[in-house]
Amino acid sequence: MRHSLELFGDHDLRFVALAVGICALACLTSIAIAQYALKTEALSSRRRWLMLAGLVTGIGGWTTQFTALLGYRDDLEIRYSLIAATISIVLASSLAMTGWVLGFLHRERVLLAG
Repeated sequence: MRHSLELFGDHDLRFVALAVGICALACLTSIAIAQYALKTEALSSRRRWLMLAGLVTGIGGWTTQFTALLGYRDDLEIRYSLIAATISIVLASSLAMTGWVLGFLHRERVLLAG
């Protein structure tokens, strides 16, 4: 039973609520950007909009995780490495941009991508 209660016992629920809000905002924003990208005719313009959607997705996902970590057990001394954080945000954004571009650049693939 301990596993199901970890969220309530080990996290500050204010940070969890903030993380959920950040996640929802990032998801809605990236979907809106991707929908706009699919309306554009020029392939280069569509690619730029999809890369922006990926950037928002990557930064939003990273920020959600980081915010939730900030609220984890205030009795622990938690340290962050700026280099590791920078690498992780670059990787998250790069992978998300790649996914959006590969999945939605050509309209015939959109049905396969969801």
